Amino acid sequence: MIPIGKVDRLARRAAAALLEHRTHRAAADAIGVPVVTFKRWTRRQAFKGELARLAGEAYSTAGNRLRGLADVAVETLHAGMAGTAKPSQIRAATAVLELAANVELAALAERVARLEAGHDAVAA
Repeated sequence: MIPIGKVDRLARRAAAALLEHRTHRAAADAIGVPVVTFKRWTRRQAFKGELARLAGEAYSTAGNRLRGLADVAVETLHAGMAGTAKPSQIRAATAVLELAANVELAALAERVARLEAGHDAVAA
């Protein structure tokens, strides 16, 4: 039996490798384990939890980057209105603003869900 602390370390390494490399084989190769072992690890709860945590962090980081690009996107749209931005720049700016809005909506939905869960717990 593998000690719990080691399982957590393995789960962290395996989850990080999968997010970086996208396939089980590439991730297994990156951390130096057979793909069969890697796939077995992916069925463990520790791995699933770590993968969800790391994916959430990556999503949050991407969302923060999109928020940071929103000002530039608005300036690009302003330039487009003045006729000085290329159509591809306008499309990219529009995409950034739409994605940033989606990130904000997702964050708001998550916040509402937490508030409702807290309200439900108090009401019970």
